[in-house]
Amino acid sequence: MRRIFLSLVAILLLPGLLAAYTIVLKNGQRIETQGRYSIEGNVAKFVDASGRQRQVPLAEIDVAATERANAPAVAAPAATPSAAARRKPKIWSNDEIEMLVRGQKVSVLGEASAAAAFAEEAAPAEAGAEGEAAPAEPLPPKEQTPEYWQERLKPLREELAKVEQELQQLRSGEGRAASNAVSINANDLGPNVDDVIQQLERRRGELQQKIEGIQDEARRMGIPAGWVR
Repeated sequence: MRRIFLSLVAILLLPGLLAAYTIVLKNGQRIETQGRYSIEGNVAKFVDASGRQRQVPLAEIDVAATERANAPAVAAPAATPSAAARRKPKIWSNDEIEMLVRGQKVSVLGEASAAAAFAEEAAPAEAGAEGEAAPAEPLPPKEQTPEYWQERLKPLREELAKVEQELQQLRSGEGRAASNAVSINANDLGPNVDDVIQQLERRRGELQQKIEGIQDEARRMGIPAGWVR
């Protein structure tokens, strides 16, 4: 008779235990359910107080607030990662029924492991919310920097400036060619200054073409014009 009485008491208490769970969302909303939620992927599934199957994104659940809201209640069956495990019935022993009658908490197998798994999934999102340092951004390709284009143009422009200076001196009659910008030996040219001027002009044209070629290349790549001026 005593066992029959205890079994009847447990049956009467069980619906109340299943309905005593509250899910607290991060926006402050509270959802009354008929037990703990189950985790499937990144979604939390549960049955609300009216008996309707529902689900919410796992990231929207305020884990700490949910634990606090349910702290006074008797521990409910644990959330499990699969529907098959959720449908597995709880087998109550006589000792557990006696503990329920006395008002003591009963440990449900699997609750600790489910809570640990949920905490691991929620940890990355919480760490990001606390301002964890973002990884350093990768450096842009060298072609996407002004230094790259200036380094290519600098020697050509310096040589062009020297050629222009030599041409100016020769045309003004200040001296004969002795340029470091091109491989010309003034002693081998004799008095024919016009030949030296022609060579310098050809070299000037080559340098200008190279500079324009680099500028065209930059323009095709969408490089700002100011980088190659």
